[in-house]
Amino acid sequence: MRILSLAGAILLLPAMPSPVVAQEWSPQQLEVWNAEVACINSHVDPIDWDARKACMHPDFIGWGVEDPVPTAFDDKELEYLFGRTIIRLEEMTPLRILVEGDLAVIQLVVHTVMSTDGGPDEETWVGWTDVMKREGGTWRWIADHGHWIKGEPGG
Repeated sequence: MRILSLAGAILLLPAMPSPVVAQEWSPQQLEVWNAEVACINSHVDPIDWDARKACMHPDFIGWGVEDPVPTAFDDKELEYLFGRTIIRLEEMTPLRILVEGDLAVIQLVVHTVMSTDGGPDEETWVGWTDVMKREGGTWRWIADHGHWIKGEPGG
């Protein structure tokens, strides 16, 4: 009976509202989230490399979902300037935002509709952990790590 109860509880969990998404954010968390959204939106076509570059700390390091090794600031410029992917939509869902002084950690899911080399649209979901650093009142990415999420989350 205990196994059945546990299995039933696990099946009901996805149907329950998520307190993480429904939570209210502090002013500091909202400030960081607004910076995150503005920076991510600079990637939706047409790509504005100057706006994107302004979002990245010169010491940036990251590990994207398709990168075989971590990348740095200079690698990102090549990726954006010579990329062949057209991004049609990016929807972002914040899961957690931790702000400690001038550092912030943002965990989010990004839903993207994109096409590469004129091919059909593809739909992806990626989990990201972004680290932002505030300097001179401006939040910029200093590190990130992404991973594919198989299928639609909760779907």
